[in-house]
Amino acid sequence: MTQNRLRHSFPKSVRIVNSDDFGRLLRSEQPGVIRLGRDSVSVCALAHRQTGRVRFGFTVGKRNVPLSVDRALVKRVMREVARHALPDLQAQCRDLGIGVDVSLRFRSPLRTTAEMVTLSCAKDSVRRSAQLCVQALRKRLPSAAQAVFGAER
Repeated sequence: MTQNRLRHSFPKSVRIVNSDDFGRLLRSEQPGVIRLGRDSVSVCALAHRQTGRVRFGFTVGKRNVPLSVDRALVKRVMREVARHALPDLQAQCRDLGIGVDVSLRFRSPLRTTAEMVTLSCAKDSVRRSAQLCVQALRKRLPSAAQAVFGAER
């Protein structure tokens, strides 16, 4: 494997696949929870004490994206954004002494019947929204770290 592929890999250890983990993340009200949304993507993140451990989960509902092909496309684009953001996010978490579980959720209809958008426009829109969410998350991580450490003292 080349160095570039290793840098941008997305192994199973950084994925949230367990339903219980998703539920814990989405329903949590404890200190260190970050909830925000940008355009068509929302993010829910939970900071924890496992230093440098970052995991991502992705949710795309049938109500917003009825075709399974399109749901897979949206997840693939969000996974690409997460994969590229992962090294920087892990480094920031290590510096702060925390870990974080992140759920990215697509929350608006991808295509409407009145206005069919091209596939590349839809991908660009999803990518831009997911990138904005990850950037906003990185800005809020220091306050989440303070909340985690303040709650456990």
